[in-house]
Amino acid sequence: MQQFKEALKTLEKSRQFQEWKKKNPEAYLSYAMLVLEDKDDGWKIGYYHKKTNKITSFVIGDEIKVEPEDDILQKEEKAVERVDAEKVNHDLSDAITVAYELQQEEFATESPKKIIAVLQTLDNAQVWNITFLTQSYNTLNFKIKSDNLKVIEKKLSPLFQFQK
Repeated sequence: MQQFKEALKTLEKSRQFQEWKKKNPEAYLSYAMLVLEDKDDGWKIGYYHKKTNKITSFVIGDEIKVEPEDDILQKEEKAVERVDAEKVNHDLSDAITVAYELQQEEFATESPKKIIAVLQTLDNAQVWNITFLTQSYNTLNFKIKSDNLKVIEKKLSPLFQFQK
């Protein structure tokens, strides 16, 4: 598994990113995501444009792919917070280790099948937002600060909620 800072360096050195950044100097880093199952699909790193209220995402794999600008996904109207790569003192592997330890201690019956990890800033806290999709069709979510690995939230929820 490639770590976030390695993926970010790869992206920033790429011709595709450098050309895009020249045209979009005001856009800033807003998230980084990695999905882990049997293998990882590569990092997806997104930059937010305040003027357009849209995100441009880059997929870092064997080659760099630029995805078309897209609407942001959010429940309520508020600014998309900036991610500061310099404040990532603990990379994804450290955060996943913390999440696995908590899963074993507090949610031992919930066996992870897939991991979705997102580096983002929520309510002024930069976190690794780690979600385990479990064999029993639940989601186990941990929000772990990227600077000190402090767990600020943990929650178990059903993947499907049926309503009457």
